[in-house]
Amino acid sequence: MGCPGVPAPSRHLTACLWGTCGGGGTFKAPHWVCALGGGGWSPLFPWSPFLPLPRSLAAGRTLSLPHSVRFPHPALVFEGVPELAKPPPPPLVSLYLQWVNGVHVIEHEGGHLPFEADRRPLSSCRITIAINNTLSPHTLPPGTILYKTDPSMYPKGYFVQNTKFDFFNYAGLHRSMLLYTTPTTYMDDITVTTDVDQDIGLVNYQIIVQGSDHFQVDVSLLDEEGKLQVPSAHLWWPYLMHEHPAYLYSLEVKLTAQMAVGPVSDFYTLLVGIRTVAVTESQFLINGKPFYFRGVNKHEDADIRGKGFDWPLLVKDFNLLRWLGVNAFRTSHYPYAEEVLQPCDRYGVVVIDESPGVGIVLAESFSNVSLQHHLEVMEEMIRRDKNHPAVVMWSLANEPASFLKPAGYYFKTLIAHTKTLDPSRPVTFVTNTNYEADLGAPYVDIICVNSYYSWYHDYGHMEVIQLQLATQFENLYKAYQKLMIQSEYGADAIEGFHEDPPLMFSEEYQKGLPQQYHAVLDQKRKEYVVGELIWNFADFMTNQCKWHLDAWDVSLLIVSGGLNGRGIRLKAEVASSPLCFTTV
Repeated sequence: MGCPGVPAPSRHLTACLWGTCGGGGTFKAPHWVCALGGGGWSPLFPWSPFLPLPRSLAAGRTLSLPHSVRFPHPALVFEGVPELAKPPPPPLVSLYLQWVNGVHVIEHEGGHLPFEADRRPLSSCRITIAINNTLSPHTLPPGTILYKTDPSMYPKGYFVQNTKFDFFNYAGLHRSMLLYTTPTTYMDDITVTTDVDQDIGLVNYQIIVQGSDHFQVDVSLLDEEGKLQVPSAHLWWPYLMHEHPAYLYSLEVKLTAQMAVGPVSDFYTLLVGIRTVAVTESQFLINGKPFYFRGVNKHEDADIRGKGFDWPLLVKDFNLLRWLGVNAFRTSHYPYAEEVLQPCDRYGVVVIDESPGVGIVLAESFSNVSLQHHLEVMEEMIRRDKNHPAVVMWSLANEPASFLKPAGYYFKTLIAHTKTLDPSRPVTFVTNTNYEADLGAPYVDIICVNSYYSWYHDYGHMEVIQLQLATQFENLYKAYQKLMIQSEYGADAIEGFHEDPPLMFSEEYQKGLPQQYHAVLDQKRKEYVVGELIWNFADFMTNQCKWHLDAWDVSLLIVSGGLNGRGIRLKAEVASSPLCFTTV
């Protein structure tokens, strides 16, 4: 609740200082973005001739506050920025915000998650921010800077950002920046956990109050018709698992405190889904019933918006997800905007919530400095997302080099810390390390594994997929005796390219490869496989290279949001499969 997506009545939303405008502005290399005030955006530092100013940040205004909000405890909330840094060398990570006469307010390391500054501005002020998407070995995600020193090939000081992940490192503000106010005594956080005792729904809550030690809190839980009758509670069920999925109650919390200036009150409403999550030796259970993850991976990306949040695009995505029969997705490879989780709660789409721990492949990225930052990121992520019933599992990383010696201690510590923060959900990270060498796998609750048989090797030989995939599962289970999710699989294709027999990048190959996976998955789900997430839901921007067409990774849906042949075929396969979802 600390940075609520939708302010409750006592959270007065004064201004959206910047809307979700950052994604359209794409930096081709790390650089600074600058400040609002006066007549618009002003560069803080000289611009390189090969680093254009992003158009999405080329406007602004001076902030004038209405008299009604000039009282204690206004706060600025940054909902999402890229990894923030000062230009190399060295790539220090921070955000620098100024109020009025250049007064320093806040520095923050890391993007994707909200952070705020508690500040009382004057009636008119200039807000200045400086952000950067430069990645270092200790950021999340990590990266390195490579300087090109050959004067016959590169200009003086030329450098490139190297990363070990396969999506574009956008810069700019890609979510909203908000100003809101609270009373002098206010609710700073609410934590809700739920349980079920036979047919009785149990809602446990913890409320943290700031500003006074003398207060009274009244809590009520309302259903969709009025006052909740806890017996025969309506449970929150995933999409296609119940005839009335995703039932939500409203938890209403009212705080009153007697201050020297008189009585003060605060009020907040939180949507609550009553459900349980459990992991057994052979099943993933939601409300005591077996659940099978039949879904996709995603990215926050679109051709006209980049990473900038867009409500119409979100509505389109969820219409297509439900049409496809998808019951789950992973937030690959970073926490998405909280607005994405809200329709997941309402529609019953289950979420594996992933941190920005992607591309952790260098030994120095497993250092104590990196670990401390990763621990802090998990604290921020769980604080924001803990009350969403759709979130059923935390994923700490994607494809780290978990065979490196420091990886064992790193993930043991990180997983233990995450479980301390939230004991109610299982914890995983997504691996592609050989089962014999994986030092992090012993500590996860469920093994999520990525594999691209007959795509990244054995090119074109789909006949070996079933053997290799079955061997993968059997080796992992023999080593760890844990449930498994096939968290990535699939193939790219060029829309409209057809070949018979199927060739790589043809639509026929993209169709045939998952069918080979499905033959094995349909057998292993009877034993210990509890899900499959195809790569990827929709096209997304990635770096230009010789193996990506037009720098867009082609997936289930074409970049404009329409269906390609693969999406239509998947819809048909899902609709005809008797094993798609477990029903109550």
